[in-house]
Amino acid sequence: MDGPRELINDGYNGFLVPTNNEGELGNKIVEVLLNKENLEIVSKNSKESMQEFTTDKNEKSWRDFILKNKRNR
Repeated sequence: MDGPRELINDGYNGFLVPTNNEGELGNKIVEVLLNKENLEIVSKNSKESMQEFTTDKNEKSWRDFILKNKRNR
């Protein structure tokens, strides 16, 4: 779960379950289906969180990184 933890805040903008734990995954799916209000909140938060990963922001981050490293040579 290390990779997803960098992007997902469990219960805020998504849900995390242990790797290869089908039972826990099934329980989480049922929990989500039974709690539509919480799902709507998490969905809203995930859309807001995605704004950090727009093409424009990623392009600027890469450009800044490349220019910084080019100057340090």
